Amino acid sequence: QTDKWSAGLSFSLPLFSGFRDQSNVQSAKALFSASRALEDSVRRRVLIDLHQGYNAFLQSQARLKVDEAYRDAAQLRAEIARKNYNNGLLKFENWDPIENDFIVRQKNFLQSRRDRVISEAKWENSQGLGALP
Repeated sequence: QTDKWSAGLSFSLPLFSGFRDQSNVQSAKALFSASRALEDSVRRRVLIDLHQGYNAFLQSQARLKVDEAYRDAAQLRAEIARKNYNNGLLKFENWDPIENDFIVRQKNFLQSRRDRVISEAKWENSQGLGALP
């Protein structure tokens, strides 16, 4: 009976990898450029969203001021029209549109207040702020 043991050692040195290493480097460079472009795109999109949110907030504040002024003017006009109507100086056909206009102005003012609060919340959210810590 003969027991034979054998051991071997193998060593390989790739001399030519078929441009695999070069293509891997080019692929990595392309992925790096793509990730840089994506980062720039996201950064620009965030800046645009911040600018738009801030502008919407400013516009809602201005709109609220305008609607408040219209509501106050319509309220004064309605008070005068009520007094004139009660004293018999104004017909119902003339008094009713004034009251309806006042109601519409009140609704517009309330909607503007709501829109301002919503736009402020969106603006704070886009900054990463909020009412809750």
